[in-house]
Amino acid sequence: GGLTIGPATGTFQVGGQPVNVSNGFALGNHDGAFSLSEANATQDSVTVSGTADFFTLDLAPAASSTSPSTAVSFQSDISTNFADSYTIRAYAPEGWTVAVDASGQVSAVPPLGATPAEYAILVTAQSTLYPELFVTAVHTVTTTAEDGLDLSVALDNSTTIPMGAVLNTDANDFLGRGLDPFGQLNNGQLSVPESAYLVSLTNRSTTDYTFDVAVNGLPAGWLLLSDAPGQSSTSLPLGAGASGQLGFYVVPTLFTLPAPGTSYNIEVTAVAQGNPALTETANISFTMPDLAFPYLHLDPTARYAAPGDIVSFDLSATNVGNQAASFPVEMTVKNNLYSPQVNLTTTLTAQPASFSTASIAPQATDTQAVTVDTTGTAIGQSYLLQATSAGAGYAPVTYGRIQIVSPESGLIFEAADSCTLDRAPLQASLEALALAVVELESWCALGDCPLPLRDNVVTAGQSVVGQATLAAQPTVLPALDGVNTAVSNLATQTDNADILAAIGV
Repeated sequence: GGLTIGPATGTFQVGGQPVNVSNGFALGNHDGAFSLSEANATQDSVTVSGTADFFTLDLAPAASSTSPSTAVSFQSDISTNFADSYTIRAYAPEGWTVAVDASGQVSAVPPLGATPAEYAILVTAQSTLYPELFVTAVHTVTTTAEDGLDLSVALDNSTTIPMGAVLNTDANDFLGRGLDPFGQLNNGQLSVPESAYLVSLTNRSTTDYTFDVAVNGLPAGWLLLSDAPGQSSTSLPLGAGASGQLGFYVVPTLFTLPAPGTSYNIEVTAVAQGNPALTETANISFTMPDLAFPYLHLDPTARYAAPGDIVSFDLSATNVGNQAASFPVEMTVKNNLYSPQVNLTTTLTAQPASFSTASIAPQATDTQAVTVDTTGTAIGQSYLLQATSAGAGYAPVTYGRIQIVSPESGLIFEAADSCTLDRAPLQASLEALALAVVELESWCALGDCPLPLRDNVVTAGQSVVGQATLAAQPTVLPALDGVNTAVSNLATQTDNADILAAIGV
């Protein structure tokens, strides 16, 4: 049989020689006497004699002291009277790193921020010949208090920073400030790589701290730290052993980009609140790269044409970078966007469909005329002229709308686009009137002028009168009398010919 005895005191001999059994021992294939009795309320008395395969485990040293994240090592020794191999395992508290090598050497590393205390590393030895038998021993590690800080700063290569002036500020610009339905940005700013940084801090202390972080070396106002423009300092609380990151970005407050090669040394300093001796500094540089990037703009942003008209736009490309370059441009016409119809069968093309600009100096502009033939279209259809280019890793896009209209509704669209009264509802009401007229014209062209669509035009016209009256106050607009008369006349018409005549077709 076999047995395992836990940590023991007293006398124990193997082969007539005294053996330390303070960590307990195991006996395999025991043949002899064994007795167990109560020694006192907390201990038993064991007497064992005879023949057996014996082994025990000792750790050298039995205890050690270290600071957090600094390894300790100790040797596990097997004392035995028979040939065997043993599996040594070590178990440490949560968060610790522990390993055992082939010689039985155990290494253990407490985590950063470990509270100063005594920690137990449990080591077990299991017999191969008698796998049901094992012995254990405990190594005690005392961790000490520590103050420490790691600080580093590195480029954030996953982020680019917009620089330069926002050129697209026209509130009436089609799709608004350069944002298109496909998520492309074309507002006149250039996205610059290697201008975003990550500050990494690790509180190696056994105490929680809040660190004051300051970034210096850039011109005033150029810094965006923790999403706060112009701020050069912030704070970051870190628990014992914890790590954290802060982001900062170089954002020049210049209309034009800094010249290529412009360089600044950036110094990042972190200081523990309440413990100014706990501080670290890291340095990195910002160097402005050579970049060329086009800002695209179509003028006008909308054209209104009768079927078969040739419409023209001016495509301007402004180099918002800091070095001269020529830019490729692709012109395409998209169907079925912003159109009441679906599955438009007529495909339109732009001329030229592609071209390269002249070499454009920084902040200079090159302009190219672009035309679209609307032959084959029908009143009410809408197309989108798209201009795309490339530069500095991005593809700026801009758009112009081509609305197929009658001469009458075209005039209303143009009035909406050219509205100068500072009242957005008036512009919206003019656009609503134009769309209502287009829809009514589309159905009338099929031989049916639905009265509900007639009524939509009447309602939209009345809205224009109301909004124009409010926008012009206290001035009285004589032209509104004519609009009122036209709307009232349309409201009384019921057959196709009269409705068409009332809207001027």
